[in-house]
Amino acid sequence: LRKAEGEIHLQNTEDRRKKIWDERFREAEKAALVEQSKQEASFSKEELIAVIKFMDPNGDDSINLEEFIQAFRRARRARASSRVQASGLELMLELEQFLLDENISVI
Repeated sequence: LRKAEGEIHLQNTEDRRKKIWDERFREAEKAALVEQSKQEASFSKEELIAVIKFMDPNGDDSINLEEFIQAFRRARRARASSRVQASGLELMLELEQFLLDENISVI
């Protein structure tokens, strides 16, 4: 019985923690929207729709805290991947030039 009570307490604690984070996220979202409305529009409607779709992968028209965090992680990974890809392209071009300079061909 005590074990069950402890599990219920843990679940209630987790539920309260999630509720607090959801509330904080909504407050931050509202503040960001207010701030954005004060600033000059810098994104087109189509760009905003694309960002929202990116942040809401399951398409339920709601962005929860986990989706928000995952969107930034995916964006960081994509940016890092593009840097690696650009670096790889640069190295391949250098290799190509080296092979040409040394009159080396690859069959």
